[in-house]
Amino acid sequence: MLFPKTCTLLFFFLFLTYFFLMYSSQSWLWNWLKWCPTSETLLADAEARILNSLDITYEGRFITTSQQDQIWTVVFNKSGTKTPVLMIHGLGAGLGIWVMNIKELAKNRPVYTFDLLGFGRSSRSNFDEDPQTVEETFVNSIEDTIKELGLEKCILIGHSFGGYLAYAYAIKHPEHVKSLILVDPWGITEKTQDWEQNEHVPKWIKMMAAMLSPFNPYAALRFVGPLGPVFLRTTRPDLEKKYTSVFSDDTIPNYLYHCNAQTPSGETGFKRLTIPYLWPRFPMMHRIEDLTPDVKVFMLFGSRTRIDDSISNDILTRRPEQFEICSIKNAGHHVFADRPDAFNEKVKEICQKVEEIST
Repeated sequence: MLFPKTCTLLFFFLFLTYFFLMYSSQSWLWNWLKWCPTSETLLADAEARILNSLDITYEGRFITTSQQDQIWTVVFNKSGTKTPVLMIHGLGAGLGIWVMNIKELAKNRPVYTFDLLGFGRSSRSNFDEDPQTVEETFVNSIEDTIKELGLEKCILIGHSFGGYLAYAYAIKHPEHVKSLILVDPWGITEKTQDWEQNEHVPKWIKMMAAMLSPFNPYAALRFVGPLGPVFLRTTRPDLEKKYTSVFSDDTIPNYLYHCNAQTPSGETGFKRLTIPYLWPRFPMMHRIEDLTPDVKVFMLFGSRTRIDDSISNDILTRRPEQFEICSIKNAGHHVFADRPDAFNEKVKEICQKVEEIST
């Protein structure tokens, strides 16, 4: 999560204050800061406020995994006859972020959404220290979810970290995946040796990356305690603006706050899959050939975060028939929220193409 340049000094202050408070934990200030005004009930209420705005029926339930974890799932248009889609959110989010996409996509097919293990309303379980085990834990929880939902074949849509996990899942369980739609996925490329010397990367970004590398991505949000909601709206005003066509208030920031103010289980799991500074330990580029050729992959980027030409050319050279790379104009990392109408039309087009190919 990258914050505006104006937040650099604030983070530096928080960084120093953290260590001061570590040695004065009896102070009233520490007791005040460590408290976050959140709960499972507040998160459930925030999510309900989002889903009820859709004005369509839905069915929500917890499913239990083989490890006895609870995964929160919500399905729309369960009786739809076309191939179901399963949507996987990214880091620091939950199923509510798809609010501008669900209704349109569910017009003629079932749409399944869920909170990843360690995120949203799902169990905040402890993840192993071993990165490979962490990835397997995420993948196995997705497999248990798909089995419990009774999905024999589905089109997997994953955003950012969710795209990475969707790809990892498809490698291990291609029998359940009709196609992959990876929306601005995280974890494609490995860290380049000259990244820290790259003149195009602003110095303030490098400084913040080094300063924050010991912490989980959203640690600052929890660290400021009851100031968390204000902190989120101040540092990420874009999150609220993206959803102004649906909400004119703090509905989305409030939801995202409660998603991230609780035990950072999923964040910890994500961090164990990274190397400084949030580069993937197991890049997709190293696993292109690990995915069976039968699973068609559509990589969907915003024009402002378009994949580097050299990378896309490499992917298309290695698997020209399997991969297709698409771009949506005037969209950034959150393609589905920046240009929801264009995103929805593109996804419906892809789903139709997938069904035509399989018939």
